[in-house]
Amino acid sequence: MPGDKARVGSFSEEVRMGPPLTGDRDAMIAFIRDSFDLRVGMRTRLWDGLIEGIKTLEGVEGRRVLFVITDGNDSGGTDVSRGDVRKRAIREDFMVYAVAINGHTLNGELQDVATESGGGYVIVNDSDDLKATLASVVDELRHQYVLGFSPATLDGKTHSLEVKVRTRGLTARAP
Repeated sequence: MPGDKARVGSFSEEVRMGPPLTGDRDAMIAFIRDSFDLRVGMRTRLWDGLIEGIKTLEGVEGRRVLFVITDGNDSGGTDVSRGDVRKRAIREDFMVYAVAINGHTLNGELQDVATESGGGYVIVNDSDDLKATLASVVDELRHQYVLGFSPATLDGKTHSLEVKVRTRGLTARAP
Protein backbone atom coordinates (compact mmCIF):
# COMPACT_ATOMS: atom_id res chain seq x y z
CA MET A 1 0.00 0.00 0.00
CA PRO A 2 1.16 3.59 -0.47
CA GLY A 3 3.40 4.59 2.41
CA ASP A 4 4.42 1.03 3.27
CA LYS A 5 8.08 0.13 3.17
CA ALA A 6 9.82 -3.23 3.24
CA ARG A 7 13.21 -4.85 3.28
CA VAL A 8 14.01 -8.46 2.43
CA GLY A 9 16.59 -10.73 4.01
CA SER A 10 17.46 -14.40 4.04
CA PHE A 11 18.99 -16.74 6.55
CA SER A 12 20.61 -20.10 6.03
CA GLU A 13 24.35 -20.64 6.53
CA GLU A 14 24.60 -16.84 6.65
CA VAL A 15 22.21 -13.97 7.21
CA ARG A 16 21.98 -11.61 4.24
CA MET A 17 19.96 -8.44 3.89
CA GLY A 18 18.70 -7.02 0.60
CA PRO A 19 18.55 -3.37 -0.43
CA PRO A 20 17.61 -0.68 2.09
CA LEU A 21 14.04 -0.09 3.19
CA THR A 22 11.91 0.91 0.19
CA GLY A 23 8.31 1.50 -0.79
CA ASP A 24 9.02 0.47 -4.39
CA ARG A 25 7.16 -2.84 -4.71
CA ASP A 26 8.42 -3.53 -8.23
CA ALA A 27 12.04 -3.02 -7.17
CA MET A 28 11.59 -5.47 -4.28
CA ILE A 29 10.03 -8.09 -6.54
CA ALA A 30 12.84 -7.65 -9.08
CA PHE A 31 15.45 -8.01 -6.34
CA ILE A 32 13.87 -11.20 -5.03
CA ARG A 33 13.53 -12.64 -8.53
CA ASP A 34 16.96 -11.62 -9.88
CA SER A 35 19.31 -11.37 -6.93
CA PHE A 36 18.05 -13.44 -4.08
CA ASP A 37 19.75 -16.78 -3.64
CA LEU A 38 17.45 -18.77 -1.37
CA ARG A 39 19.34 -21.83 -0.25
CA VAL A 40 17.45 -24.94 0.70
CA GLY A 41 18.79 -27.85 2.72
CA MET A 42 21.42 -25.93 4.65
CA ARG A 43 21.69 -24.88 8.26
CA THR A 44 18.98 -22.43 9.31
CA ARG A 45 20.03 -19.49 11.48
CA LEU A 46 16.47 -18.49 12.39
CA TRP A 47 17.18 -16.47 15.55
CA ASP A 48 20.19 -14.75 13.96
CA GLY A 49 17.99 -13.79 11.00
CA LEU A 50 15.30 -12.31 13.22
CA ILE A 51 17.83 -10.31 15.27
CA GLU A 52 19.36 -8.93 12.06
CA GLY A 53 15.87 -7.99 10.90
CA ILE A 54 15.33 -6.07 14.12
CA LYS A 55 18.70 -4.33 13.77
CA THR A 56 17.97 -3.18 10.21
CA LEU A 57 14.73 -1.53 11.33
CA GLU A 58 16.08 0.19 14.45
CA GLY A 59 15.08 3.83 14.50
CA VAL A 60 12.43 3.41 11.79
CA GLU A 61 9.24 5.29 12.66
CA GLY A 62 5.85 3.60 12.59
CA ARG A 63 4.83 0.00 13.02
CA ARG A 64 7.65 -2.49 12.56
CA VAL A 65 6.77 -6.03 11.57
CA LEU A 66 9.11 -8.95 11.00
CA PHE A 67 7.44 -11.33 8.61
CA VAL A 68 9.36 -14.60 8.52
CA ILE A 69 8.67 -17.38 6.04
CA THR A 70 10.40 -20.51 7.27
CA ASP A 71 10.41 -24.25 7.61
CA GLY A 72 10.22 -23.52 11.33
CA ASN A 73 13.62 -24.85 12.38
CA ASP A 74 16.71 -23.27 13.86
CA SER A 75 19.78 -25.43 13.48
CA GLY A 76 22.15 -23.04 15.13
CA GLY A 77 24.13 -19.97 14.42
CA THR A 78 25.69 -17.65 16.91
CA ASP A 79 24.66 -17.61 20.52
CA VAL A 80 21.45 -15.66 19.76
CA SER A 81 18.47 -17.39 21.37
CA ARG A 82 14.71 -17.27 21.26
CA GLY A 83 14.86 -15.31 24.51
CA ASP A 84 17.06 -12.64 22.93
CA VAL A 85 14.64 -12.22 20.01
CA ARG A 86 11.60 -12.21 22.30
CA LYS A 87 13.07 -9.58 24.65
CA ARG A 88 14.09 -7.25 21.83
CA ALA A 89 10.83 -7.67 19.92
CA ILE A 90 8.78 -6.78 22.98
CA ARG A 91 11.10 -4.07 24.35
CA GLU A 92 11.52 -2.38 20.95
CA ASP A 93 7.91 -2.88 19.82
CA PHE A 94 8.33 -5.28 16.89
CA MET A 95 5.59 -7.65 15.83
CA VAL A 96 6.65 -11.06 14.52
CA TYR A 97 4.50 -12.93 12.01
CA ALA A 98 5.70 -16.44 11.21
CA VAL A 99 4.59 -18.52 8.25
CA ALA A 100 5.57 -22.17 8.00
CA ILE A 101 5.76 -23.29 4.38
CA ASN A 102 5.22 -26.55 2.53
CA GLY A 103 3.40 -28.29 5.34
CA HIS A 104 6.19 -27.82 7.91
CA THR A 105 5.21 -27.05 11.47
CA LEU A 106 6.59 -24.14 13.47
CA ASN A 107 8.57 -24.91 16.56
CA GLY A 108 6.83 -23.85 19.76
CA GLU A 109 9.48 -21.25 20.48
CA LEU A 110 8.78 -19.35 17.26
CA GLN A 111 5.03 -19.58 17.89
CA ASP A 112 5.60 -18.12 21.36
CA VAL A 113 7.70 -15.21 20.04
CA ALA A 114 5.08 -14.44 17.40
CA THR A 115 2.21 -14.53 19.90
CA GLU A 116 4.01 -12.67 22.68
CA SER A 117 5.07 -9.87 20.32
CA GLY A 118 1.45 -9.27 19.28
CA GLY A 119 1.92 -10.92 15.87
CA GLY A 120 0.80 -14.37 14.86
CA TYR A 121 1.66 -17.54 12.98
CA VAL A 122 0.15 -19.79 10.34
CA ILE A 123 1.02 -22.89 8.32
CA VAL A 124 0.58 -22.82 4.52
CA ASN A 125 0.87 -25.66 2.06
CA ASP A 126 1.35 -24.02 -1.35
CA SER A 127 2.04 -20.68 -3.04
CA ASP A 128 -1.67 -19.85 -3.34
CA ASP A 129 -2.05 -20.18 0.41
CA LEU A 130 1.04 -18.01 0.86
CA LYS A 131 -0.42 -15.20 -1.29
CA ALA A 132 -3.70 -15.32 0.63
CA THR A 133 -1.81 -15.38 3.93
CA LEU A 134 0.26 -12.33 3.01
CA ALA A 135 -2.90 -10.47 2.00
CA SER A 136 -4.58 -11.49 5.26
CA VAL A 137 -1.68 -10.24 7.40
CA VAL A 138 -1.59 -6.92 5.53
CA ASP A 139 -5.34 -6.57 6.06
CA GLU A 140 -4.97 -7.41 9.75
CA LEU A 141 -2.24 -4.79 10.16
CA ARG A 142 -4.54 -2.20 8.61
CA HIS A 143 -7.32 -2.99 11.11
CA GLN A 144 -5.53 -2.94 14.44
CA TYR A 145 -6.07 -0.58 17.34
CA VAL A 146 -3.95 0.57 20.24
CA LEU A 147 -5.50 0.67 23.69
CA GLY A 148 -4.02 2.25 26.77
CA PHE A 149 -4.92 3.91 30.02
CA SER A 150 -3.48 6.29 32.59
CA PRO A 151 -3.72 5.13 36.20
CA ALA A 152 -5.11 7.55 38.79
CA THR A 153 -1.66 7.68 40.38
CA LEU A 154 1.69 6.80 38.90
CA ASP A 155 2.66 3.99 41.27
CA GLY A 156 5.32 2.34 39.10
CA LYS A 157 3.41 -0.94 39.06
CA THR A 158 2.29 -3.01 36.09
CA HIS A 159 -1.47 -2.96 35.64
CA SER A 160 -3.40 -5.52 33.64
CA LEU A 161 -6.20 -4.78 31.22
CA GLU A 162 -8.90 -7.22 30.20
CA VAL A 163 -10.27 -6.83 26.70
CA LYS A 164 -13.40 -8.71 25.69
CA VAL A 165 -14.55 -9.08 22.10
CA ARG A 166 -18.29 -9.29 21.54
CA THR A 167 -18.27 -10.24 17.87
CA ARG A 168 -17.84 -13.95 17.14
CA GLY A 169 -14.76 -14.83 15.13
CA LEU A 170 -12.69 -11.87 16.34
CA THR A 171 -9.69 -12.28 18.61
CA ALA A 172 -7.96 -9.72 20.82
CA ARG A 173 -4.17 -10.14 20.94
CA ALA A 174 -1.49 -8.20 22.71
CA PRO A 175 2.22 -8.53 23.39
